[in-house]
Amino acid sequence: ATVRPPPVSSSGRANLDVPGAAPRERKGSWLSSLKRPKRFSFKTSSSSSKSDASRENQVHSYTAWINSYLGKLEDQKQVTDLQTDLSDGLTLVNLIEAVSGQVIANADRQPMTQSARRANTQLVLEFMHRQRVKMHHTSAKDVVDGNLKSIMRLVLALAAHYRPTTLALDAASMSGSAAPSGGGGGSTQDVRL
Repeated sequence: ATVRPPPVSSSGRANLDVPGAAPRERKGSWLSSLKRPKRFSFKTSSSSSKSDASRENQVHSYTAWINSYLGKLEDQKQVTDLQTDLSDGLTLVNLIEAVSGQVIANADRQPMTQSARRANTQLVLEFMHRQRVKMHHTSAKDVVDGNLKSIMRLVLALAAHYRPTTLALDAASMSGSAAPSGGGGGSTQDVRL
């Protein structure tokens, strides 16, 4: 005997009112109270572990980039945890000063309170805005609270903004010509990612 599939209605659904088929689900019936299995997800455990590894690599790369600049400063601790080490705002102030070659005035060099940390971070964000660093909206609260996604966006924006200067400096040094001045008469700093 051949097994035939249940007849299909005009809506494209199988008509389950066929003898021997499972009973139809009606609103308010005990069948509707049963939990349905979740729909198939295209994300498998191997793809999620790949994305976790990718995120881990990104965090490691960003941390190494930050430490390459902070290592140039005297008495500056290295960043080991991107989420917590930038939350004081002072590390971020030191980073932006090292990357840009400019000093951020009015930064609290010993932030003890949450408001002082937030104020330091806000100074950095305002500085980045004045320098026309292109980045998604990031608030000082996000950084101080340790929002990793916002912190990573901030670091990526810094790297992307200051990297073109490095490429121009590297090309000028390879050709043997003098490095172009920044237009402001100040010295040009070698910025590397």
